[in-house]
Amino acid sequence: CKNTLHHIPKEFHYAIIKYLLKISKQLLIVDIEDPRRSCMKAKLWNLYYKVFLRDAGEFFLDRRDFEDLMIKSGGNFKIGSVETFKGTYLYAHCIR
Repeated sequence: CKNTLHHIPKEFHYAIIKYLLKISKQLLIVDIEDPRRSCMKAKLWNLYYKVFLRDAGEFFLDRRDFEDLMIKSGGNFKIGSVETFKGTYLYAHCIR
């Protein structure tokens, strides 16, 4: 599930993660950290995606909210992040 959560209203995030855990043997979730709370490059990339590519994603999570969501979902997730030139990508990996 890559770059999807920020396109879905936050009130549905928990139910989606729970459902994905229910139907999968292995789950990897990757999403960009909220660009508004990140470096200038991330903010510029987000502006490019919104203005030029008409990307509608607006439900970004910061690192703490992402971690809390994964923990709350009940999965045994390994949670981490990767710094890229587009910003920080958060990931959660669960093997059942």
